[in-house]
Amino acid sequence: MSETKEMAKREAQAVETLKKNVAVYTPPVDIYENDSEILVVGDFPGVKGEDVSIHLEKRTLSIEAQRKLEPYEVGGRPEYEVISYQRAFTVPDGIDSDHISAKLVNGVLQLHLPKSPKAKPRQIQVTSG
Repeated sequence: MSETKEMAKREAQAVETLKKNVAVYTPPVDIYENDSEILVVGDFPGVKGEDVSIHLEKRTLSIEAQRKLEPYEVGGRPEYEVISYQRAFTVPDGIDSDHISAKLVNGVLQLHLPKSPKAKPRQIQVTSG
């Protein structure tokens, strides 16, 4: 077998090994809260929107994402590995799960968790007399 074909075969095997041995990272996040919502902002570099999965089950919010290798020609060698990102949070009661929204721009995820009207603070009017 020629050296070029042998090299291409080894490279293909290396890519398959990379795919099986995916590194798992816990991305950094910032969490902000105001009267109307909780905002989770996280770094997911190299991730595309279609590669993010967000689930809320009971009070557990889970975020999973994957940065995938781009296809390359035989003979090339990727310097980036496939990375899986995973985070999980326990959210407080009172989140309006029907109106949760998420946006991923340039590797930064913004996850808006609106509070239900019952959970929002309200002013109680005091009457005298």
